[in-house]
Amino acid sequence: MKKNSIKNGAFIRTMALCFIFIVLSLIFIGIILFENRQKTEQKLIDNTKQIQVVATEKMNTSIQILKIMAKIIEGQEEYDTDNVKGILQSFNGNGLFEFFGYGNIDGSSYMLEVESDEYIDFDLSKYYFFEEAIAGETIVSGFIDDELFGNNVGYYVIPVKNEDEVVGFVYGIVTVEEFRDLSLSSVFAGTGFFCILDSDGNLTNKTLYTRTDLLTASNIEELAKFTNVERIEFYAALKSNDRSVVRFTGPFGSMIASIHPLGVNDWHVVGIVSESVISSNYDEIAIGTVVIVILACILLLYFIYQQACIMQDNKNTLETLAYVDELTGCSNYNKFKLEAVQYINKNSDSEFALWSLDLKDFKNINSVFGYEFGDIILKQISKIVQTHSVTENMNCRVTADRFIGLSMYENKNELEKLAKKLIEIVSNEEFGNYGTVHIDLSVGIYCITENSKNRINIQEIVDNTFMAMNAAKQNNGSQYKFFTDEIKNANSRELGLLSSYKNAMKNGEFTFYIQPKVDIQNKNAIVGGEVLARWTKDKHEIISPTEFIPLFEKKGIVVDVDRYIFEEVCRWYSGYLLRNNPPINIAINVSRLGIIQKDFVQWYSNIKKKYDIPNGLLELEITESIFLEDSFAFDKIVDALHKAGFICTIDDFGAGYSSLNILKNINFDIIKLDAFFFKKGNDINRDNVILATFLNMAKKLNIKTVAEAIESEEQVNFLREMGCNIIQGYVFSKPIEVNKFETVIKNHLI
Repeated sequence: MKKNSIKNGAFIRTMALCFIFIVLSLIFIGIILFENRQKTEQKLIDNTKQIQVVATEKMNTSIQILKIMAKIIEGQEEYDTDNVKGILQSFNGNGLFEFFGYGNIDGSSYMLEVESDEYIDFDLSKYYFFEEAIAGETIVSGFIDDELFGNNVGYYVIPVKNEDEVVGFVYGIVTVEEFRDLSLSSVFAGTGFFCILDSDGNLTNKTLYTRTDLLTASNIEELAKFTNVERIEFYAALKSNDRSVVRFTGPFGSMIASIHPLGVNDWHVVGIVSESVISSNYDEIAIGTVVIVILACILLLYFIYQQACIMQDNKNTLETLAYVDELTGCSNYNKFKLEAVQYINKNSDSEFALWSLDLKDFKNINSVFGYEFGDIILKQISKIVQTHSVTENMNCRVTADRFIGLSMYENKNELEKLAKKLIEIVSNEEFGNYGTVHIDLSVGIYCITENSKNRINIQEIVDNTFMAMNAAKQNNGSQYKFFTDEIKNANSRELGLLSSYKNAMKNGEFTFYIQPKVDIQNKNAIVGGEVLARWTKDKHEIISPTEFIPLFEKKGIVVDVDRYIFEEVCRWYSGYLLRNNPPINIAINVSRLGIIQKDFVQWYSNIKKKYDIPNGLLELEITESIFLEDSFAFDKIVDALHKAGFICTIDDFGAGYSSLNILKNINFDIIKLDAFFFKKGNDINRDNVILATFLNMAKKLNIKTVAEAIESEEQVNFLREMGCNIIQGYVFSKPIEVNKFETVIKNHLI
């Protein structure tokens, strides 16, 4: 239903947009048509004006030629025929005339054909303009049928005077063929025509027609079908002697006439064309455009509707991706956050607890058994979590091997039973062909209090369960813990230390103490000391190294502190030697992360050179457990350190799974025995034999031995007898500040 409503809404919106688009398109097309019709109308005006200009120019030119001829003849002393013919011959070929000649006042005349020497006698007295000509008027006749020429011709007549008395006239004749050159060869694809009208609408010149089917008309009334209003407007335009455009009903429907005064008599050049001719092409274009626009809109509607369907399907797919865990098929964290809050608010009278579980060392399972088997485990764990949540959906996989679930409870015993049951089920679960696999769980539980319900912050609640889970993870095996303020405070403490350690280095808050080393085989002489890091936070709070060093190792930032302390030690020791103090052995611890850095040897060597520390004085203590991983690889590191002038010590020897292979494969200078060696066991004699044997073996291998954490004279005497070289412990001195250490060295206070 929702999907259909979305599609219908999209379709309606698209329909509205298409309707607006069509309306705007029609308005645009109307504007274009109007402008195009205006341009076409202007084209008619321009063409008519062109003919008017050309016709006027040719008529005026011809009249001027005749006037010049008349003036020349008037200047002759005698008007004999030979003189006149000579003058006519001199103008042969000028103007637009086919014939021109001279007429007497009795009507007799002789005319010369252009580009010919032959004269034709001709009587002009029968023509209507003869009386006007001998009366002294300039004549431009309309085209008339002439029996001599067998066609329509026009006459131009200029009187010849002698002392203001008309004695004759010169004239020129224009044939139909000559004057037709004034017309355009094609006007609006042959559908338009031009004519010359007098002010009464008479057609004075049929030669300008471009439509031969109209040649029989003699008056505009024969061409037009005027309404009364149209007739009044048309004749008013003819009599106004101004250029104008009028519309009237004609043989082809609505017509447009462009009227231009010719400047001769009361004649006008009139260009006429059908409005349908002007609009037909543009109407076809408009109709075609509208059809295309409508079809485009229909296609657009279909396309957008299809897109709406596709988008809705994609939205559903994205919602699945956004709210469903791809591997297990359970809810993911985003969906859980939304639904858990709603569920708790809906059941506000009930008590809820959020719990999280984590699979310890899950990376090792992937490494040993492969990721495919790891996925099988995660899927089955997800089903177990679903089964033990308050509903099937009130749980999710947060990250790779972390799950959370929501449960109702009445007392905490129920939650303890739940945690134990989860641990038991997972430990006994069979995973496909692999059967049961040992998996330790860490479970964290957070009870949602009334205060939490009033302002549910699901992220904060989840974080609290993770704190409890991480606290449980610190213990061996499968464990569970409830969230407490102590856990929260400890977590806050860790975050505070982690967030401030960089500023602590900038501000010089990290310092070091030195615990003296005593050679018990040489009159208890002080032969060196071990550097122990200290952190004085904000100038007043002393942070124990047992607190911050394991934390920094866990978070992978201990290398920064290692190197900071090492450089500070080198800076001090350089000054120590410059103050003419006796050279002694100074031991500095190196963390596991520090020694596996690619630039480990190079960096430490560079700092040693920077402060000009002589070879054989700086001792690097490296924890024994590191060498158990790959003794051959670390042997190369020890060799490189020896070449750089460092002394190398195995630290905490005997604390873990010690191996004699380390002594065989790696060339150490010193072995520092862990305090474990000196704790009393069930069989003291057995302990002494083992220790004595080891010290004897070290001596034969030319390896010095150091016993640390020695607290009694009895232990000192025993170790001296056993052949141990050096003692470090509270029996001689606790770790002391650097300036006190220098004083002890100078004064041999131990």
